[in-house]
Amino acid sequence: MRIKTFVKYFVIVPIVLALGFVLLIYSYTKLPMFGAIPNGSRQEKIQKLPYYADGKFHNIYQKHGVHMSLPGAVWKLLSTKTDGLFSFLHWLFSSTTPPHSQSSRDKSECNQAQKPTPAHPIPALNVDWNNLPRQQDIAIWLGHSSCFFQISGRRILVDPLFSKVSSPLLFFPKAFEGTDIFKPQDLPDIDILIITHDHWDHLDYKTVLQLRGKVKKVVCPIGVGAHFERWGYDPSQIVEMSWGEALDVGSWAVEPALSVGANCEAVKVTGAGFKIYCLPAHHSSGRHFTWNKSLWASFLIWQNSLKIYLSGDSGYSKHYADIGAAFAPIDFAFLNSGQYDARWPHNHLAPVQVVKAMRDLGAKKLLPIHICKLSIGANHAWAAPLRELKKASAALNQRPDLASLSQRPGLASLSQRPDFASLSQRPDLASLSQRPGLAFELLTPQIGEVVDLRNEHQTLRTWWECKP
Repeated sequence: MRIKTFVKYFVIVPIVLALGFVLLIYSYTKLPMFGAIPNGSRQEKIQKLPYYADGKFHNIYQKHGVHMSLPGAVWKLLSTKTDGLFSFLHWLFSSTTPPHSQSSRDKSECNQAQKPTPAHPIPALNVDWNNLPRQQDIAIWLGHSSCFFQISGRRILVDPLFSKVSSPLLFFPKAFEGTDIFKPQDLPDIDILIITHDHWDHLDYKTVLQLRGKVKKVVCPIGVGAHFERWGYDPSQIVEMSWGEALDVGSWAVEPALSVGANCEAVKVTGAGFKIYCLPAHHSSGRHFTWNKSLWASFLIWQNSLKIYLSGDSGYSKHYADIGAAFAPIDFAFLNSGQYDARWPHNHLAPVQVVKAMRDLGAKKLLPIHICKLSIGANHAWAAPLRELKKASAALNQRPDLASLSQRPGLASLSQRPDFASLSQRPDLASLSQRPGLAFELLTPQIGEVVDLRNEHQTLRTWWECKP
């Protein structure tokens, strides 16, 4: 009798509960917000691409950081030997700084801008959408990686994230207070919606669903269109692109523009008219337990004399130099500059890598994105990217004679970070004074602030140094 009772309560019941839990998770991932996996003719096109193999897409150069699906991201948070579980639980349920994030590298810097989440609302500006001069070329950063452009009268929206929570888990990660002031219904009609990849903080289900009646064309990497079709977008609205292709805005024709690959020779691209180029990024894709079934990408908007580069999410690799060889000089680079961490070192750019990417791209002006709206668990202060990039930009513009970044007090905190090796030990970043084209102008608008793309003299204040 005792054996039967033991088997019942300690074997059968746990098995039934485990099976029930698995069934629940499986059913949950079938909800519309998880999108769709490419199939049919779309999948046939995907299988012919040279960077698709073994049932998934691959980065061109290193094959690091390609498994960041939703469970993969959670596992990265949990897998830190000493404090991963505590960090994860704190990320879920608190907005204050966990003890481990006030480590030796941060103890001397304890103001509010040194915490992973701000203690006060982020200052943001409301946009008078109905009175934006239609023919003025402008950019408006909307928080995280969301950007709005007006270029030659066309309205372009990139990676809009207007939901309070950007994940399927309903209660995290939450947007910082003050950053969720925009609503899809308030925006004007959008000529082009660009999506760089299908991660939740770049392809927000609720946002794109509410924008459906306002969007004329969706431009996205191949495979991402399957999500939009499941969500009610007409296939004729969707333009899917592969790395190296160019879209002519107006005719909406897509054609090859440059060869992409580790062994391809860089070729200078000459442009005319209004085109959008789909270019490589070093990242991953996936909305649940499958990953890298759709492509991830960066984009370059080229309208006559104006070139704007959108990095999407990307770690550092040689693709930046390839893009620079093809398109430099680039007027504006919107580079992912936050949520970097030693647990995913190849998925996002740390500030020193942003500086290097700017040099590789041959870009004149930097506008950091992927910052100041939410934390995905990265172990850095919310304002750290802006602070470090300001120091780097000022030093590179004012001190061309300076030997190396490792000797710069303005970037000392980076060299002290155990998760990013000392610059003095980095042979690939040794003496930047010997490398031409390092100086760049840093633009740091507030959320909602209008940046005039044709105004060389517009000044923007360092808002993050004010309260909060």
